[in-house]
Amino acid sequence: MLVFGEENQGGFSWSLLWTLDGAEADPTVWFREYDEPAIAEQEPLNGFLIQFSLYEASMGADYRAVSHSLTGEQVDRLAEELLPVPLLPFWPGAPTRF
Repeated sequence: MLVFGEENQGGFSWSLLWTLDGAEADPTVWFREYDEPAIAEQEPLNGFLIQFSLYEASMGADYRAVSHSLTGEQVDRLAEELLPVPLLPFWPGAPTRF
């Protein structure tokens, strides 16, 4: 596996299966947390990189809204005017949509 991304505290990483036979055009991205077995991300590399860029932009912004207590109805009201990015959920442990 070729690791191409790591969490800044070393808790998890993302990697690609790399062979000498040549790389796939849009390979599967593998997520691994600590010493757990790697699991496949839902999007291949091209979609994953879009999601990762959006995640980093939102987490690094000067403003953030983080809540662990919103109801489904509240989330729906907040997001009703937004257009979703047409990709599968990001982040295996806590599926996130952009």
